[in-house]
Amino acid sequence: MPIMAAYDENDARGPARVLANTVRRCMEEGKEPPKYVSAFDNFYSMIEDYKSHGFEGFDYVASGARGPEALNLLPSPERHVDDLRVAFDRALQAVYSDVERDVALGRVENVLRAVAYPKTASASGDERLAVRNFLAVFINNLYSTP
Repeated sequence: MPIMAAYDENDARGPARVLANTVRRCMEEGKEPPKYVSAFDNFYSMIEDYKSHGFEGFDYVASGARGPEALNLLPSPERHVDDLRVAFDRALQAVYSDVERDVALGRVENVLRAVAYPKTASASGDERLAVRNFLAVFINNLYSTP
């Protein structure tokens, strides 16, 4: 268990920001994709989570200081998971407001796949630019939610 979890301070925004920044920088700077494939795969998984359940049910609930709930073996929920949902919503609205949510997320996933695995997929320059904009808006909204 990370030390942050021991103090009940997990924050889902940090890892999401690191993944999104890594993917965005790789796309912008033309870095070697195979070196960063795990970041692409993990961000792709986060998109799949957003598509399937929108992070519902992962809301943070503070644990009690002492008592039977302290013995719970389930992992503690991350803080600010709802901020991920809001950041995804805002990024989709800003970049893909003209298409349905699942179609837009499919486009993002296709570009991520094309960048991470260039031998098996491809994406146009416009599609890549849209995803870079999507990532920038996503990152900017992670910590700016009310």
